Amino acid sequence: MQAIQTHFIDDNQLHIGAENLDDILESNAVMMAFFARHKLDIVGISSKYLVQTIHHYELSNISSSAIHKHCLVIFRKLSEITANLFYPLNIRQHQIVNSMITEHFNACLNFRFAIVSYETQNETFLVPANWTTFLWTLRRSRFINCMKDFAVQFRKTYPQFFTNKPIIPNEIILTLRKFRNWAIERAVTPMLYAGTLLGWYRECGIISHTHDIDFAVFIEEHYDEFPQDIMNASFMELSLRLNKPEDLLEYKVCIENNIPMDIFFLYHDQNSSWVGGLSYENKFVYPLINQTCATDLLGYLMYVPCNALNVIMSEHGENWTEPLHSSKYIWNESPLNMREAGTIPPEERAESYVSYER
Repeated sequence: MQAIQTHFIDDNQLHIGAENLDDILESNAVMMAFFARHKLDIVGISSKYLVQTIHHYELSNISSSAIHKHCLVIFRKLSEITANLFYPLNIRQHQIVNSMITEHFNACLNFRFAIVSYETQNETFLVPANWTTFLWTLRRSRFINCMKDFAVQFRKTYPQFFTNKPIIPNEIILTLRKFRNWAIERAVTPMLYAGTLLGWYRECGIISHTHDIDFAVFIEEHYDEFPQDIMNASFMELSLRLNKPEDLLEYKVCIENNIPMDIFFLYHDQNSSWVGGLSYENKFVYPLINQTCATDLLGYLMYVPCNALNVIMSEHGENWTEPLHSSKYIWNESPLNMREAGTIPPEERAESYVSYER
């Protein structure tokens, strides 16, 4: 496993690894935009990347207090994004649209988009060649951060949880990035979930005593070949399918160093979302999860529910800020949001528990 350095206390020291800005800015690339709240905060854009804008966009939609004096990028609010988003951007000095915008310059760089020229009578514009992929990513690009100040204090308050070597090393983030890319290639949104979501938000990392990784995916993004695609992937092995796509579907896989990873599927109605557990008898109910945001986990872009805190509190209550060792967390007793899901007739249970040979 490749060794990497990760820091969460000082943004100036944050190491992005393979997603370092200088590594991924290329002459034929369009960078992703990351949104802070519903307006853009343009922070720390390097002066060597100059972008000039022309008409069509209203300054009233922009949070301009932090705009770098050498760079001006005009966007609409997230709710007003349309397919012609990049049409008004005219590249003068560099063949690149540098719209890497985050709350912090060093956080969460990702995604290159091939571009093509679009000519009008008077101007030549560069636009993403694949609008489907570009807009898919853009709709999930509002940036939210973990609780960095709290994470610092958390380590000081509970040093006993950080003295030993973590069960899952930070280097696993490189494999999680592979899974993220694998999912995005299939139009699947991989959101940090359960203990992995809690570790990101509370500790800006992976909980040192956790034994597994959790992701959640919208059930609408499931497709028939999903398990076969998992089996064809080189970085994970499918071990178990619980339940069926009709309700409470979950896949259990193993990633590097036999680390378990659970892929839960989110179901929802107008008011709530839920997943299944390691049993067809239970489900875990959350506030409605219908928006996905971007974030930084150990220097790499990941996705989380935009209402992450509400999701965490529904499971852990007001005590989510206090550590509970994984050995004392019982999956079918500890969560506050566990509900009965009903029963499956005995004759159907074989179809709801499918083991895959490794």
